[in-house]
Amino acid sequence: MLRRLGFTACAILAFLLVTFLITLWQSPYSTKTLIASAYEQGLGVPRNPAKAAEWYLAAAQAGDPVAQFKRGHMQYYGRGLPVDQQAGRQWLKTAADNGNASGQYLTGLLIEVADAGRDPEQLRIASDWYAKAASQGVAEAQRMLASAYWSGRGVQQNDAQAFHWASKAAAQGDAASQTLLAKLYWFGKGTPPAAERTLELLHQAASQDSEAEEMLGTMALNGNGMPKDIPGALAHYTRAAQQGRSNAQFVLGYLYSGGVGVPENLALANYWFLRAAQQANPMAMISLAVHLDRGQGIKPSKLKACAVLRVALKKPLKGDVREALQTQLDAEEKTLSPAQLTAVAQLETSYSTAAGLAVLFDDLPAQTQGSALTQGIRRGAP
Repeated sequence: MLRRLGFTACAILAFLLVTFLITLWQSPYSTKTLIASAYEQGLGVPRNPAKAAEWYLAAAQAGDPVAQFKRGHMQYYGRGLPVDQQAGRQWLKTAADNGNASGQYLTGLLIEVADAGRDPEQLRIASDWYAKAASQGVAEAQRMLASAYWSGRGVQQNDAQAFHWASKAAAQGDAASQTLLAKLYWFGKGTPPAAERTLELLHQAASQDSEAEEMLGTMALNGNGMPKDIPGALAHYTRAAQQGRSNAQFVLGYLYSGGVGVPENLALANYWFLRAAQQANPMAMISLAVHLDRGQGIKPSKLKACAVLRVALKKPLKGDVREALQTQLDAEEKTLSPAQLTAVAQLETSYSTAAGLAVLFDDLPAQTQGSALTQGIRRGAP
């Protein structure tokens, strides 16, 4: 009996060994890369990112493009070894040069993010890398290329090409690409306008893309492509705002301040104005300053109002708006004492950061924040 069990165990081990060897033989990846992947993912061995990085380096030096990408990615982001962005980018570029699609996309992205601000010509180089990765089916690269063609960023503006690449990426389920494609359908760029298709794509994207939620809120609020639906707009805007969309946060503040069709709730309005202000939204800052000055839905404080308005005036604003606000601020501050002006200046410094503005949450009525997390959501994503 024991001999039979031992024979069976040996047969199973032999089968597994043969299967493993066949897998190695058929795999497009080098043996070193497969060993590195096993250490990275903990497949058959304890997970060990440092060991994975060592094996990826060996495979990368032997010319494996996948290992070159993985080593570059780990080195750039400091996964399994210390951060070294320069060395990481060099390996990513090597992988890209050797035809690795992920390396081509990430090389383009890093050029656009890190280098384009210093040299606009880098945008063209980034777009070239996106094109190479897009032609190999990388959805993110297809989306970036579509966006570049729509805006003329690094390439000659071309709506037809924008529509072509956005369609390809959206077909792969990339939510941000579905949102981009919805915009192209709505504005009739590269395709005839199609409101129904716009809405279909936005609903597909909304669960994963906060911009789609915000756009659905705008369309429901204004009755664009659908019947006007204020409760629905409020739900979409709330979900987008909770995911950090600054404009959605400002619109919620406006709606709760007495906007059409929404019961007034000034505490909630100030909560969302404050959230948007923390993201440097100047209109939200201005609205918050008005409520601080009047004590509407927040503890009144002329000094805090002046400080917030000072910060808002440092942000991009239309000339006539800026001039009117500066005139109003100057008039208000003429009524303050030197000590009060010193306090305003100190508050201005504090409110110039998101963390500094956060102290104003304490000036809202109790329970406002908890209410903000649920108010306005009457149903799940359509």
